[in-house]
Amino acid sequence: MKLSEEKNVKHRLESFLLFDYHGVEKHLCKMAQNGWKLEETGRYFWKYRKIEPADLKYAITYVPDASDWNPEPTDSQLTLEEYCAEAGWEKIGDWEQMQIFCSAEDHPIPIDTDEALRLDVIKKSMKKTFIPAQISVLLCMLIFLVQQFALSFQPDPIEYLSQNHTLLLAAFMVYVTVANLMNLFSYFSWCRRSEAAAAEGGACAESPNYQLIQKVTLVLTVLFVIAFTVTFMQESGNGAGAFMVLYLSIFAVVCVTVEQLRRWLKRSGVSKTTNWVVTILAAALLAFVLIGVTVFVSLQNNWLSEKPAAVYTAADGREYEIYRDEIPLTVQNLQDADHPNYSYRAQGGSSPLISHYDYRQHVWYTPGEQKLPSLDYEITEVNVQALYDFCLAEYLDDTDSKLIWGETAGYYPADAAPWGADTVYQYRCEGYAANEWILCKDNRIVRLYASWPLDAEQMAIAGQKLLGEQRIK
Repeated sequence: MKLSEEKNVKHRLESFLLFDYHGVEKHLCKMAQNGWKLEETGRYFWKYRKIEPADLKYAITYVPDASDWNPEPTDSQLTLEEYCAEAGWEKIGDWEQMQIFCSAEDHPIPIDTDEALRLDVIKKSMKKTFIPAQISVLLCMLIFLVQQFALSFQPDPIEYLSQNHTLLLAAFMVYVTVANLMNLFSYFSWCRRSEAAAAEGGACAESPNYQLIQKVTLVLTVLFVIAFTVTFMQESGNGAGAFMVLYLSIFAVVCVTVEQLRRWLKRSGVSKTTNWVVTILAAALLAFVLIGVTVFVSLQNNWLSEKPAAVYTAADGREYEIYRDEIPLTVQNLQDADHPNYSYRAQGGSSPLISHYDYRQHVWYTPGEQKLPSLDYEITEVNVQALYDFCLAEYLDDTDSKLIWGETAGYYPADAAPWGADTVYQYRCEGYAANEWILCKDNRIVRLYASWPLDAEQMAIAGQKLLGEQRIK
């Protein structure tokens, strides 16, 4: 994929797997026929120089003790370069253990003639970098998925499934995991086929069909970053979106800066160990400083929190935030009660799986004033019917309350007629009926808590407001 091009230089982001010498050789020969010769390899980008179209020959071999961190070629690399130069091959680049040679001769002397030995060298080389890198990514994805499950999904699965950005993040981590598993499968499958061919005196197997996966992964990564940022902004507000854009930009800057530092240290002759230590420390320091500054700026500008409509200062000097969000059911719909400090709060999100919103109306009052009624409720619309029983079970789960209030605490069936619902449950504890209900109708589940007992007329109004045909927003 071409990323940038000058008049005589082209930089490309290549998607080869390290063991695929067949694919790299074919690609470089084709590039030369189109007038481009490889000049320099990098961890991400390969640099090509404009030439007259030529039928150049490329050969790739491997040196297990080679590394992108080494300041100088190893003795094995130097010996190989001398041997190849005598055979008419010019060293033009290396990528980890992969050594790339070029020749303008029509029939140059082959570098590798023993296919079993070539395969053995490749397998030793892959154990140094390719396999550890793939396993490291898999372990990272596994840790992230476990973290998502333990810290986000398990505490509140309904809220988790209603947020598009959390679903996108989980889907992306699963995709990266599958893509890396397929890379490993491609390698071990190629090894198996190559071993069978070499045992019969043949050449190593042709390249596996992995490049489509690599290209799709790259495209999906770009699309994921865009989609994640947009949905995060929509669900968390423009300030949170600005924070995420800045955060991802800093992450990209850190990656590019650290890679340039590594290459500069290598060119400066710094030892492999020193280069590795300095690079890791620089990455940690840059990430800590830049991300720390981003978090500080976001907190100073309230990017990660919604600004209230007003702030109420009580007689004791404490300040309380007052919101004026639109909510479907208010205390005023049920009884005559009003106060200038009433706060109306609406929070939540909607995904293709579930729509879930929390609503709260309460008032901050000065000690000595009469306490006014309040409402606290949440509405869940299950967009995928297969998840309905799961969501209802989450609402009816009373494990925590039983631990606090005893085995009798929990939700019990109640009369659904006053509410106009299909099913209603009321919270009870030791025979006491609380002002807390779960209302079910069609694909909607509502949990409602009122600070006072509701009569039949108020139940009917609440049911109409909360279980009506209108979709929640």
